[in-house]
Amino acid sequence: MTSDSGRVPGVRRIAVLRANAIGDLLLAYPALEAVKAAYPEARLTLLGRPWHARFLRGRPGPVDEVVALPPVKGVSLPDTEEGEAPEEFYAALRRRRFDLVLQMHGGGRYSNPFVRRTGARVTAGLRTPDAEPLDRWVPYVYYQHEILRYLEVAALVGARPKGTPEPRLAVTDADRAELARVLRPTGTLLVNTADGKGLAFARRVAATVHGPFRHAVLLADPGVMRGRRFGNLILAASDAAFDTDGLVRKAASGMPRARCLHGRAFTDFVAGAAPLHDGDPVVVPVPPPSIFA
Repeated sequence: MTSDSGRVPGVRRIAVLRANAIGDLLLAYPALEAVKAAYPEARLTLLGRPWHARFLRGRPGPVDEVVALPPVKGVSLPDTEEGEAPEEFYAALRRRRFDLVLQMHGGGRYSNPFVRRTGARVTAGLRTPDAEPLDRWVPYVYYQHEILRYLEVAALVGARPKGTPEPRLAVTDADRAELARVLRPTGTLLVNTADGKGLAFARRVAATVHGPFRHAVLLADPGVMRGRRFGNLILAASDAAFDTDGLVRKAASGMPRARCLHGRAFTDFVAGAAPLHDGDPVVVPVPPPSIFA
């Protein structure tokens, strides 16, 4: 592990390697926001997949642009599939003259050699014992909270979060239009959220989901539903009525068992919680470390 963790001087161009799925991107967002805050004048480029370019276009956040990677084994492809970027692609990355490239894409067996070929002035990221070293690196620990893992990478270059690190993603008008396009008039919207003691966040999500729809139900483990422990809650909303009696029976007899709230019980659960709106300050619940023990 390297000891140098100060800010890198003269940084104008930053790239971050994170070429996987939407949940993976979201878990890295607190680190990306910390990097952007530490280097506000720098342009931040995400080295990702084609879907990142479409998804992040016009979306407020720390990413200024996306470079979609070609198929590369262990980077933009699973390590069981073959693929290699042409030399012209690496040459194009080098012409961008990145001052700093951060590797937030696994232990580095495949991703660290990729990052080193970008020609960045400084490289930093994760490393397993069998991976090539970067200029600054921290060990890749398999059993580690994902958000904290990438914040450690950000800290290698002097970027630290302000306040509680919360994975946040702006919802745009284009997202709402897409939901309206794909959801049939009698279709069902499903939302999987997580919360712990007090369930304040889950109540606001429930209020948000229920607002546009005539019917809503909530399912969760009884202990989670009572706010006694952290866990997942499933919300379903639709303009069509649910078979609530059937849902209650199935939830009570399933493995694991779950409670199902609907009607008055659902209204009482929301209990005046304010729906979420773009730009609202929101404290997103973070799982306790004991969950990953």
